[in-house]
Amino acid sequence: ARRDAIDGGALAGQGLEMFWLDDPLEAFFLHVQGSGRLLLGDGQMVRVGYAGNNGHSYHSIGSELVSRGEFTPEEATAPAIKAWLRAHPADTVEILHTNPRYIFFREIEAPPDRGPVGAMG
Repeated sequence: ARRDAIDGGALAGQGLEMFWLDDPLEAFFLHVQGSGRLLLGDGQMVRVGYAGNNGHSYHSIGSELVSRGEFTPEEATAPAIKAWLRAHPADTVEILHTNPRYIFFREIEAPPDRGPVGAMG
């Protein structure tokens, strides 16, 4: 299933959820990064890392915003994209759904203060 279908509930009821994030934009950027640290409501920090994907190709939302004339390629940095999306909440979901790829995570058993695990370990 594509990102929009998964976000719309295509996998609901299967008990696949590990954590719920309170910010959909930060959740999206976690998908782009492929790993990260989550600060839970009780103050506990956990690490998550890439476990798989839905088989769809990645499409850059930065490139999407450039093609729509919102940015030049040089302006389309992660902080600028986040700021633009926060300033245009009515457009955010539609822009995020232009990337059909969805990442699935696993919890990483390691000290959370070490940071996320990258492709090189």
